[in-house]
Amino acid sequence: MPERQMMADFALDLDAFAGASIDQCSEHAQAIADMLGVVVRFNFNGVKCFAVPGGDATQLIMKQRLAARGPYDHKFANSLPPVLVGKDTPYA
Repeated sequence: MPERQMMADFALDLDAFAGASIDQCSEHAQAIADMLGVVVRFNFNGVKCFAVPGGDATQLIMKQRLAARGPYDHKFANSLPPVLVGKDTPYA
């Protein structure tokens, strides 16, 4: 089966039901993102969450929990892995 490419022109917005957990929402959003090749957006406890095709639901869960406790007004979380910056990376 050919690898699915990301549809960069589309995003899918979802609403979490009351009582849903960030674990369930992140896992389902990531599965949809991977299946359809689109970014899936949803709000969870004041944090704007983004599941990106090829991302990791565990990253989204961790980042949402950190952002929810953060002092900032604009709170975001995504499923992308962290970028390590060092002398041998293109971001150095």
